[in-house]
Amino acid sequence: MNHRAAPFSALARRVALACALALSAGAPPAGAQDGRQPVVDAAAMAQADAVRGYADSDPVGRIQMLLAARALSPGAQFALAQTHPNIVEQVIDPKLAPVLAYIDTLPPPELARLRQGKTVVRAQRDLKGAELKAAALVAERFDWPKFKPEKITAVRLGPFEGRTFRVDITYAKSRKKEYTNVVELAWPSSPERDEESRGRLSKHFGARPSRDSNEKGAPLPLQDGSFEKEYTLNDAWEIVEAVEMGNKRTPVNDVTIDPNTALDGSHSVRFYADDHTRLFNEVAQVVPVLQFQPVQLRAQLRAEKLRVEFHQREDQVCMTLSFLDANYRPLGQPVKAVGRLTTHPWELLELNATAPANAAFVRVGLLSAVSGTAWFDAVELRRGD
Repeated sequence: MNHRAAPFSALARRVALACALALSAGAPPAGAQDGRQPVVDAAAMAQADAVRGYADSDPVGRIQMLLAARALSPGAQFALAQTHPNIVEQVIDPKLAPVLAYIDTLPPPELARLRQGKTVVRAQRDLKGAELKAAALVAERFDWPKFKPEKITAVRLGPFEGRTFRVDITYAKSRKKEYTNVVELAWPSSPERDEESRGRLSKHFGARPSRDSNEKGAPLPLQDGSFEKEYTLNDAWEIVEAVEMGNKRTPVNDVTIDPNTALDGSHSVRFYADDHTRLFNEVAQVVPVLQFQPVQLRAQLRAEKLRVEFHQREDQVCMTLSFLDANYRPLGQPVKAVGRLTTHPWELLELNATAPANAAFVRVGLLSAVSGTAWFDAVELRRGD
């Protein structure tokens, strides 16, 4: 559940009051710009680079980025939005302002626990003064029905499934019924979501915060990394025979687009196999690249009951990156990022490599050649260091 920007309503004064509760994370969210692109000077770049220094591969790092980004100047926020539009969108979203303001009211020991990635639970007896007012403003801003501040029984904050940072507010509707409403923050970056964020930020800043195509982190022309197009496994991607076990070539693992499971957009690519599977297909795409160009490949992997059976190998749940010459001949061995087995929510896989001499293409491969179900989504290919 990603809460997007919404216009100020009659609650604007209360939201402003919530922002004033900020005690530890700096300035409140920036207001709308005057239609002119902010000035990005050396000082603004330095501020943005300091926030980029936080890890962005998990919700704990992203929530720290989000809290720190609120104190940036408009120019620094615009610079940060070039690389992290998802973070800056949450900074300027007035609906999220009271949620961030509530985090500010936490006692320093609890803030320290959050920064360590721990979950914080605030019971009814803990909710007093500014903290109670801030929690009430969150509920009021999101128009949660039949909500009364004195009915709050608990607030829970922390990372959720390694994907987002959640703020759960539980309140008693009656003596026997409790309800919990949720706000999600610090959602992960993904190609489709970042494009949506850039569109919203363009209206806010009066200019689109896009990356320079030659700078570190600029996207390379990988097509449909979120698997949204109907025929993407025939068009943007291709299915390639990758691993054969025994003399029999059947049965073959099931590789399909899943419309019900996704991290980015509404679809992902799904791999399924069992101990009878003898032929495993890979999903691959070839992208133009320049020789000596550093590249970074990222993807998200989700797993359900992944396990090794028969002659399977645990390192064959993976993402691979390899370089090809102008005739599509391989230049050296591929590099591999291996995913975890068992069952787990979305987890980041990342590879970094530099194109060798005579490289003309980079090949991206996604594979699950073990029993169980694996999903890949939010595949990104960027210029590296």
